[in-house]
Amino acid sequence: MTGKICIVTGHFPPQRSAVGDYALRLSEALVNSGAQVCVLTSIASREEAFREGIRVSAVASGWGLRGVWQVIKVLRRERPHVVNLQYVPQMYNRYGVNLSVALLPFTIRCVLHVPVITTCHEFIGSTRTLKAALLQAFYALQTLLILLGSRRVVVPVEAHIRIFQTYFRPLARKARLIPVGSNIPVRRVPRETPAREKTPGAENWTLTTLGTGHLWWNYELALRTAFYLRENGHKIHLKCIGDIEEANPAYFAKLRALADELRLN
Repeated sequence: MTGKICIVTGHFPPQRSAVGDYALRLSEALVNSGAQVCVLTSIASREEAFREGIRVSAVASGWGLRGVWQVIKVLRRERPHVVNLQYVPQMYNRYGVNLSVALLPFTIRCVLHVPVITTCHEFIGSTRTLKAALLQAFYALQTLLILLGSRRVVVPVEAHIRIFQTYFRPLARKARLIPVGSNIPVRRVPRETPAREKTPGAENWTLTTLGTGHLWWNYELALRTAFYLRENGHKIHLKCIGDIEEANPAYFAKLRALADELRLN
């Protein structure tokens, strides 16, 4: 892909963030494909610098109207062919409510006449906050604004597509599923003998899940995998990193029940 692409993200390395790391990997892939990449991010990601062919501009001290307008001014100067917005509600506001950012794709389209592709990692808050009807209305409105303003919306899990088809059917055609893979480098393990000649035996396994307790991450698969490996004679250590119990108590209880059924405790 050629041309200039500007990526707008609230987080970017050296900040520690899954979305920031995703934005970095995307930037590297675009540069490798021949595109020019400019990343517009928050001041917390440090001042303007060059990172492996990626120009990083720390332009926003916050993501209210002032910060968003600063992004618009920089985009006007950069004159990109495409803008990509990395979107997670809580990345731009503690409670996930920020209409300024939700309006950004529509503003870019109207002011700069540049297409926007939004990568929508999540578009709702935690299960606890969804109990408030007012916040539900805000999340729905923000999702609608994102869909209206963006030429395409990229989502990482199929469940998001189904939500769009259920609640935003006329706009669901804009959504595209691109699953997120692991960013952990894979290293081959040398073997003294070919695997088929090696006598199978017990091994130590560590399985790890990362993230909050959203149903679409399918933590049941990790539990059943641990059960399968244990039944085949392996020693298992399962780590779940994240606030599953706090974010979604009902789902956590369901997982505990499954763990009890599989005798994984």
